[in-house]
Amino acid sequence: MPGVCDEIIDDIEDLISSQDITPKERYSSRKSVSVRSRKRDNKNDSEPVEKVILESVVPGTQTIYVKTWGCAHNNSDSEYMAGLLAAHGYRLTEDKFDAQLWLLNSCTVKSPAEDHFKNEIELGQSRGIHVVVAGCVPQGAPRANYLTGLSVVGVQQIDRIVEIVEETLKGHTVRLFGQKKTSEGRKAGGASLLLPKVRKNPLVEIISINTGCLNQCTYCKTKHARGELGSYPPEEIVERARQSFTEGVCEIWLTSEDTGTYGRDIGTSLPALLWQLVEVIPEGCRLRLGMTNPPYILEHLAEVAKIMHHPRVYKFLHVPVQSGSDQVLSDMKREYTRADFEKVVDFLREKVPGITIATDIICGFPGETDADFEATYSLCDKYRFPSLFINQFFARPGTPAAKMTKVPAQEVKKRTKKLSELFRSYEPYGHKVGDIYEVLVTDISHDKNYFVAHNEFYEQVLVPKEEKYMGKMLTVKITSASKFSMMGEPIDKPKMAGLTAPLKKGVVSDLVPYTENWEESKAHWDDVTEYIQELMQRYHVKLMWLAPDLHSHARYVSGAFTSNDAATFAQAATQIKRCLEVSQRLNAECFLIWPYREGYHTPFQTDVAREIKLFAKLLKLTAEYKDRLNYRCQLLIMPYYNNYHNRNFYGGWQHHLWRERDLVHTYMWDVTSCLYLLKHYNLDRHYKVAVAPGHHMYMANVYNMLGAVTITSEFDHYDSKTLTLMMKCIVDQGTAPPGGINLQLSSRQDSDVRELTTTYVKYIDALAKALRVACTLIAEQILSKHLQQRYASYYSGFGSRIISSDISMEECEEYYKKNQPHGDVPSSKYEHLDIVFQRHLDACDHI
Repeated sequence: MPGVCDEIIDDIEDLISSQDITPKERYSSRKSVSVRSRKRDNKNDSEPVEKVILESVVPGTQTIYVKTWGCAHNNSDSEYMAGLLAAHGYRLTEDKFDAQLWLLNSCTVKSPAEDHFKNEIELGQSRGIHVVVAGCVPQGAPRANYLTGLSVVGVQQIDRIVEIVEETLKGHTVRLFGQKKTSEGRKAGGASLLLPKVRKNPLVEIISINTGCLNQCTYCKTKHARGELGSYPPEEIVERARQSFTEGVCEIWLTSEDTGTYGRDIGTSLPALLWQLVEVIPEGCRLRLGMTNPPYILEHLAEVAKIMHHPRVYKFLHVPVQSGSDQVLSDMKREYTRADFEKVVDFLREKVPGITIATDIICGFPGETDADFEATYSLCDKYRFPSLFINQFFARPGTPAAKMTKVPAQEVKKRTKKLSELFRSYEPYGHKVGDIYEVLVTDISHDKNYFVAHNEFYEQVLVPKEEKYMGKMLTVKITSASKFSMMGEPIDKPKMAGLTAPLKKGVVSDLVPYTENWEESKAHWDDVTEYIQELMQRYHVKLMWLAPDLHSHARYVSGAFTSNDAATFAQAATQIKRCLEVSQRLNAECFLIWPYREGYHTPFQTDVAREIKLFAKLLKLTAEYKDRLNYRCQLLIMPYYNNYHNRNFYGGWQHHLWRERDLVHTYMWDVTSCLYLLKHYNLDRHYKVAVAPGHHMYMANVYNMLGAVTITSEFDHYDSKTLTLMMKCIVDQGTAPPGGINLQLSSRQDSDVRELTTTYVKYIDALAKALRVACTLIAEQILSKHLQQRYASYYSGFGSRIISSDISMEECEEYYKKNQPHGDVPSSKYEHLDIVFQRHLDACDHI
């Protein structure tokens, strides 16, 4: 719906290069966006291009509704676009009428899908809602009348959805259709695979491995939209899969218009990619290969059969045949024969017993005779596919098939009905009743009564709807079967399918899901520990510390150490005991305790003295058990001061965190209170403190209690002076603290995960500079000379005796009478030292 612009803006490729697939940062200082309008005619080539200044809006404050039609590739695109919008602050909703803008991602394969898409556009426009369209329909037919006045994001421009949405909300119409190109000039797979995502199913990651295809099928409109083949580099696909597993995903779907063509444009192949992927799939997780056409899978049959035997790959393949008649296949330009398809099915069924092969049929393709249809019918009757997608032919505008002589509509319906009756006549799963399978539970049934799982053949198994099963591997016995699924009865405890939560900020914390059944919880501990060991060995990393989660469980609401319930105290002790055992098994160098909930709101209902004794007791039990394990690690404790002091400065997130806790007074308020408690109960020889750079670090260092320094990128911002003094403190100490200097990095809400690399480089550079300047200050004795001058009166005479020997108040009085000070206290020379300090920093910048 055009606004101040007199005409639709077809493209804004001049704003950002089409080769740039990185989402752009939003600059708060930008007041307007200048968009160049494309000229509609060539009457005057020298006519200057008019610039339209668009009004500014407040971005990220609106609600977006996303709807998707079509294939898994389209669904993946929608998940990326939703992720980008959410990362820029937009709220996503499933209630379309609660949204200010609709993002409609279309499918052009069938006419009914496009009709639904068109109806949704009309509904949105009738209600005055902003509409942005995406997907294959507008990409393949951008001049369609019903798309007039709508903003469009092309299939290879989804990484720019935020720009499109912002301009549309201002009332402007923007269209992007450009193709991504590699540095070599060939077509790229599309937008980056490492964009942020909001998954429709958090357990399933859909990865598009290539876009476009090599075929010229006469009925297909998708080719008009997706174009020629463009493959993603295998390393990008593998990295996307690896990242997904750290985010709780347990099932990967590989998708594209034709997965069998993968790599032909970049010198690799589908089997080569699959062998790389299975190396990063955790035990218990599985991969599903998407649709491939017969000509391309024929080349890799033997290798694909081998891969299908891998325990982490579903024995499933979708190979659309479309027709059993060679004449129809020729008219479709499918580039294979019925015999080719039968070779694929026969070979895979022989080499991969039990494999599920799904296929597609088009009934009533132009020119299809009765004999042609009977050939298709006989093919389906011969193989009795458990998954058979039967479609009536729909003429898609602009395709060669749309100009061919059509089969009468009634005959098309008759053939479709006959083939559907054949499909309904057999039960593909009846013989499996009584069989036992390991299934992966990933979804919920349409009627919401069961959880949906799949066995190794990607056959659907319905299991009881119990939360403990979701995302887990489950051993079941098949008790009954229907046309499309089986019922499974669990006969063993569920097993974790990889990690259910990401490993954040380099610290392994709260990895294991807690259950009310302690034996089940222990089994989870063992599964996760083995998996972490495998990851550490694979990537050659060492664990710096491990921390038990002593705050998120509901029973810890009044504290874990200091609970008023003895059973909760015992629960916390048991959790720490188990964590210590795991920490030793993983050979962590430190064991961290964060007393997040240890404190009180008011003393009216609190026995403060008792709670402090309980706190000290559990700290003592922890130290004693560590010694009994003969575990040589450093115990660390982290005061809670950070969140309190930051809440006023950073507002929202920290303030919400504080209100949620509803604690006013914590027993580990700061480093000083922490040190006092440890020394009072003789625990200071067991524990050191983990702190942030600054005052608390200096205090911990003075008392020889510095255990670790932590820099958190998301909320803390440290200037060069603070980091340099931190490094000087550590160098003066002669060694790094046992817990090291830790960078806890996390991406901000308005950036994506790739920004972690930038943040990491920034902090490493800042720390390197700080260390260099600190060493210079020490070598040139700049600060030490100043301190010696400033405290000169303490190096001789009466001053030297104040600390080194016993003096009385009378001696102080006598000394004061004889040496009454005159004038001001000697200057601290702060400004001078600041200039010297800055000079060294500037010199470091020019190295």
